[in-house]
Amino acid sequence: EHNFQHYTVELARTVTLNGRTIRSWTRLFNRSPMPIPISWFPHPFYPQPNGDDLIKLNLPIAAIEHEAYAQGDNGFITRTGWPWDEGHYLPLDHEPGTPLVVLQRHPLLGLAAAVCSYAPTYFPIWGNPYTFSWEPFLERTVGMGQSLTWWIDYEF
Repeated sequence: EHNFQHYTVELARTVTLNGRTIRSWTRLFNRSPMPIPISWFPHPFYPQPNGDDLIKLNLPIAAIEHEAYAQGDNGFITRTGWPWDEGHYLPLDHEPGTPLVVLQRHPLLGLAAAVCSYAPTYFPIWGNPYTFSWEPFLERTVGMGQSLTWWIDYEF
């Protein structure tokens, strides 16, 4: 249980391993006398892949016009201008409403996957010379006496 100012929540997080799937499951229960705005996102750090392909999404995204990222003909978001000397951040212009699935290129595994139980409201990607990350935001308001549950699976 956590208390801050006029907010009181019960927060439970469970992390499980089933074969090669890690599930991070979260439940937030609002014990406050008012609604609580929630903003949460995973922030996985992946090593830069061997090629320029980074991620492939199940969500439609608008055309990318950026100095460090592009859309590949194979459906992957790719990096451009590699190698980089600095970090690059890009909020994706995506169509909300569909729970997210991400295929992530990985230098040792080939592909890793992630499946979210929620549809992101805000969805930036970013990378630097060493790592790449994607951050699908979950943004909701949880009413008095209500709960919100979400999970993300990482498959390796």
